[in-house]
Amino acid sequence: MSDSILLTTAAPGGSTLIPNAFLDTYLPAASGEFIKIYIYLLRMLQEGGHSLSIGSIADTFHITEGDVLRALNYWQGLGVLEMSADAGGVITSICLKPDTCSRISDEGTAADRPLPREKSALTSPAEEEDEQKAGQICLVIEQYLGHTLSPMDVEKIAYFHDDLALPYDVIDYLFEYCVSMDKKSMRYIERVALEWNSRHVTTVEQARFEATLHGSYCRTIMKELGLTRRSPAPVEMQFIRKWMQDYQFSIELVQEACRRTIRAIHDPSFAYIDRILTSWHKAGIHTLDQVKAADEVHTAKSPAKTQEAAARRQPRSGAASNRFHNFSQRRQDYSAIQEKLLRKQSQAAADPAPAGGEPRT
Repeated sequence: MSDSILLTTAAPGGSTLIPNAFLDTYLPAASGEFIKIYIYLLRMLQEGGHSLSIGSIADTFHITEGDVLRALNYWQGLGVLEMSADAGGVITSICLKPDTCSRISDEGTAADRPLPREKSALTSPAEEEDEQKAGQICLVIEQYLGHTLSPMDVEKIAYFHDDLALPYDVIDYLFEYCVSMDKKSMRYIERVALEWNSRHVTTVEQARFEATLHGSYCRTIMKELGLTRRSPAPVEMQFIRKWMQDYQFSIELVQEACRRTIRAIHDPSFAYIDRILTSWHKAGIHTLDQVKAADEVHTAKSPAKTQEAAARRQPRSGAASNRFHNFSQRRQDYSAIQEKLLRKQSQAAADPAPAGGEPRT
């Protein structure tokens, strides 16, 4: 940590003045520790710029350096002061803003806008540790976003922790994940936080699972099916969650099922993909090598099944080859019948008719 911090102000020196607007706006909500540190910074500016350190402030008030950082982040979140840091994130300067109170008065009082939650004067060790983590996470998030957190941003982080019950390490990963996707909008980050809350995410491992499910796993499936212009529908997301969470299938295995679906029915049907993957799951198939082995076994059985089916279709000897001719066929010599008929006709023509013209009986 830096040995000294340059403390400056744009306000004239010579006295330690606390504007009434500051007292009216911040005193009711801020903790006593935070107010003492801010007043101490004002006092140190009595004779102009002054060098000090986080350690010296902590020693003055017999508190930890983490307590000092929490106070500084609190006031920076409200826009009362502005801190600068080097490439390593170490604070190098603090500038108190003289127009803060007038600006806040124009925007509204503390009752009109959200403020970071605060601890009471009497706090337990657990509450103090929680406050320390809150200050640290704000510093980390500022590094992720690349800018100073606004009061609304600080309040939103408190909302993630207090109302959505996301632990600070999960909030840390939340911002890391969203920034890695180039999504720095607090509105987008809040949507992800709400989704994680609905899934009862309480650990970083669970958060990583959700990030992978909705990230690379889901995008790869949609790309394989040629559905890159839309997000999965809720029912499709249920299928994807089952394949990853329940079946624990790798994305390569799901991709193979997608390719087989397109070849078979020429349609990106999630239900058809699910039937393939469910059959593999029931057969204990979880790798592409196992899929290949199952295909070889199926191919080896196919010729035998084909021959058996052909034998069943083979017609019986002397019988017609379709199911409508399942009775005994008549066997007659039509040439002999025709010859016999001609002989009868010739004999009838040769015999004369009897007397009286009556035909012969």
